[in-house]
Amino acid sequence: MSMYSEFTAAVLEVERQLNDQIAKLNYYLSELDNVTAKINNALSDSPQDYDQQMIDKASITKEKVMETIQNLQIAINQLDVSISG
Repeated sequence: MSMYSEFTAAVLEVERQLNDQIAKLNYYLSELDNVTAKINNALSDSPQDYDQQMIDKASITKEKVMETIQNLQIAINQLDVSISG
């Protein structure tokens, strides 16, 4: 196998692994949405500061996961450029 073929195979394997991670994170996001909805339903009328902090932290977690997915997608796009260019 030529060096280029080995490189291409390695890049494609990394892309596959990144796509697997994105799929897992998307599943986690859907589960997080379910939990967040339950928290909101249970605590939305609560005057406790701690309860609002829990709701806020769930929202921040979702934002961070979405940011991670975007970064993984950027990495995949850059890998695509490296094997097509």
